[in-house]
Amino acid sequence: MGRSSPTAPNFRWSAVVRESDYDMFVTLDRASHEPHPGVVFFDPETSECLWSSGVWSKVNDAMGTSFDFAEEEVVSGDKARYLSDVLIGALSQVPEPMRPSIRAAAELLRESASRNEKVIIAL
Repeated sequence: MGRSSPTAPNFRWSAVVRESDYDMFVTLDRASHEPHPGVVFFDPETSECLWSSGVWSKVNDAMGTSFDFAEEEVVSGDKARYLSDVLIGALSQVPEPMRPSIRAAAELLRESASRNEKVIIAL
């Protein structure tokens, strides 16, 4: 019989969303493979991998944020650039099929930071 932790999160879809695209984001089909400008989804397996590899803990420690499971955080400027760098750094730690969405999220964060736009991280 397997053991499970009562505090272990049930991983779900998460996303990086340009704040100006948030209203559109809530209506999108997360499982669709169509690209959505301003929105990048992480499937449940990618979400779990980012948690287990320590990405969000590293970000919280360095930026003083409180990314936690089932939360949304707004980032911009230096925080968005830093998060982009952390995601790019995580590419070598994740399986190849997860890399395109992580790379796209990093690019969205970097682009938004350069335009002084806010980005919502929905975990």
